[in-house]
Amino acid sequence: LAQALILLAFVLLYVPLHRLWLGRVSERASDLLSVAWFGLAGAGVLLFSVLHALARAANVRYGARVSDNLVHAIAVLRQWPGKLAASWGVVGVASLLLVAGAAYAVDAAHIERPDTWRIVVVAFVHQGAALGLAALRAAWLAVTLRLVSARPHAPTGLDWERQEPVPELPSST
Repeated sequence: LAQALILLAFVLLYVPLHRLWLGRVSERASDLLSVAWFGLAGAGVLLFSVLHALARAANVRYGARVSDNLVHAIAVLRQWPGKLAASWGVVGVASLLLVAGAAYAVDAAHIERPDTWRIVVVAFVHQGAALGLAALRAAWLAVTLRLVSARPHAPTGLDWERQEPVPELPSST
């Protein structure tokens, strides 16, 4: 929801800004300004998504307050921006490819012809895509948990080492 609100704010701000520069710059410059504006919007959504995931991981790991988790998330992001951007990008591209592959498979099944086997194929493709997306989401959570746990202490004097970590769940084996 927050990502959608960020994008909505950028779109709502884009309209008056576009009208402002439309008659003052060339068409090419206007296009470049538009691309830059929406690139900035994408970067804002990316930053918020990564911080949100890191704060959630800090909450899972330490069970601290929201503000402490956010401070810790910012510290982790500042320490490993390249690792986070690369792993988020890999998971994002893999998710995109998975969804595109599922869409291609459903289209190839020619679902407009109502055969039972086609319906079953589409159901399996959708379930496989959902399972794959869940696995990718879990992989991203594992990356954030690893990086949050690797940070020895939070800045601004918060004593993370004295906080008791959340106990692990007992294994079923």
